[in-house]
Amino acid sequence: MTVAIRDASLTDMETLQGVFQRASLSNENDRAHLLEHPQWLVVGDRGAVEGRMRVAVGEDGTVLGFAPYLIVHGWPNSRTSSWTRPLCGAASDGPWSWTRQHA
Repeated sequence: MTVAIRDASLTDMETLQGVFQRASLSNENDRAHLLEHPQWLVVGDRGAVEGRMRVAVGEDGTVLGFAPYLIVHGWPNSRTSSWTRPLCGAASDGPWSWTRQHA
């Protein structure tokens, strides 16, 4: 499978929201708590607006995953805070790591 990595756009946000919710709710131990706090299941558009979000797209155009990042000391950093892990895994493009989202 060929995966293309590109910048996210505002038109991607609805799809990215679905990817984020499905990925977050796939963890059985966190699911109930997350469902009690749906505000935690929202992807903001700031990374896309500021050009700090990348999207992995399959050959058929399906969004497979995404990762927001910060610029820290002039370098991209996929850790958006000290307690979050980047969405990472299967494919890689330079300093960014990606996960393949399984429906």
